[in-house]
Amino acid sequence: KLAVLVVRELLEEGPAKPLRRAAAHLALDERGVERPADILGDHVSEHSHSSGVAIDPDVERKQIARLAETRRARDRGRWNESIDALRAAAKRGDELMPRFLECARANASVGEQVRVLKEVFGEYHDPGYF
Repeated sequence: KLAVLVVRELLEEGPAKPLRRAAAHLALDERGVERPADILGDHVSEHSHSSGVAIDPDVERKQIARLAETRRARDRGRWNESIDALRAAAKRGDELMPRFLECARANASVGEQVRVLKEVFGEYHDPGYF
């Protein structure tokens, strides 16, 4: 769902705003598993999405295993090239969508791509006022 929202916002608003918003809401846990950032504080359990919706532990285990297998089996050289190209395009202010597509073809996870964007653009923090 997040990827669809980001693409929709990219088309409507340009790259900076939705990418910063997406980057602000993704994090990796100690195992390197992508998780939404805990934006609701203590109100979110270990198996909850930032929206407060519980994640079934079996589904979580299966996804962790799928991600680990994807990382193990992917072409590491192609992955490195796609991530480096994304970083370079972001630094130059170039169009990022072709780089996102190549990252997807190289089996780079959304979290890995977001980490690159955080390196280049930093993290957006909502000032909390209107």
